[in-house]
Amino acid sequence: MSAIYWSTVHHAKEVVRLKSFLRSFATLAVAALVTSVVATGAAVASSDSSSSPSGSFTVSVSYPDVVVAGTTATATESVTNTSSATETLTLTNTLAGPAGTTSTQTQVVTLASGERFVQTFSKKVSRNDAGSYTLTFTAAAGTESATATAGTTVVKK
Repeated sequence: MSAIYWSTVHHAKEVVRLKSFLRSFATLAVAALVTSVVATGAAVASSDSSSSPSGSFTVSVSYPDVVVAGTTATATESVTNTSSATETLTLTNTLAGPAGTTSTQTQVVTLASGERFVQTFSKKVSRNDAGSYTLTFTAAAGTESATATAGTTVVKK
């Protein structure tokens, strides 16, 4: 057997072994993720962030991608004053749910330069809450605004 033939065959066998390993690893990773979602009720987070047009402030929001009925869904929102001056911001968060339901809350915060405001909302969800939800978080000051959006799906056990 020539060295070139042996090398080619050996390389092909290694490629097949590597592909098999990667396929097994990917299957295990997906299984672990699904197990994590079912076990904890939430795994990966849906998140978004944006800045005002002038860059004076930034907003971010995160929400679990999937929440299992019987567990608690927690959303986190933050706004950071990235300007060199104090900013007074109107914060609005709107949760849009199944069948067109919406809930909106507005508040005003004043942040010093570099200051960050963080708030969380938690709710234990039931089977009756099943469906898709979108959380929109907006900060506005004068004519400027920044909006971040995250979504979640509540699933029955």
